[in-house]
Amino acid sequence: MSAAEPPIDKPTAMPLGVPVVITLPAGARVGVTVSNLIFLPNGRSRTLSTIVTQDDIYQGRISRMMPDLDAE
Repeated sequence: MSAAEPPIDKPTAMPLGVPVVITLPAGARVGVTVSNLIFLPNGRSRTLSTIVTQDDIYQGRISRMMPDLDAE
């Protein structure tokens, strides 16, 4: 590699799972638990529960990663 070529970055590990983004309703409050029931293609379901934080309120949404069920 010559000095003019940038170094090649090593690949980073990607989290396993599916990103889930929930838009918060107007009036959402810190400390409230938000639960979402997600139905999977294989007929099973998964409940994701999150306690709303001040950062969630600021962003207007909750962002979660639903774990990859094949990895369980």
